[in-house]
Amino acid sequence: DRFVWAIPYNHQPSLGVTIASGVATASATDPDGAWDGTLEYRWDFNGDGIWDTTFDPSASYVIGNPNTLLVEVKDGLHGRSVWAPCSSAWAC
Repeated sequence: DRFVWAIPYNHQPSLGVTIASGVATASATDPDGAWDGTLEYRWDFNGDGIWDTTFDPSASYVIGNPNTLLVEVKDGLHGRSVWAPCSSAWAC
């Protein structure tokens, strides 16, 4: 017997970031649910396009300038979304 394992289409997670009292908190949801793994985040604090952290489940960091912040989320099958403030060079 031969078995074929099919992976259903992997949707991008939805990502939002709230900033209060110098702390940025990322919040993401995955339309695929939990079957494709834990959501993980990485952060670029100065907006230079070089990620300052590796992917990690940590969703909050103390930040300096919120206008230079970039956050990316990925699921276990590498569906990804990036958040940037509209006032940055990576504008919406």
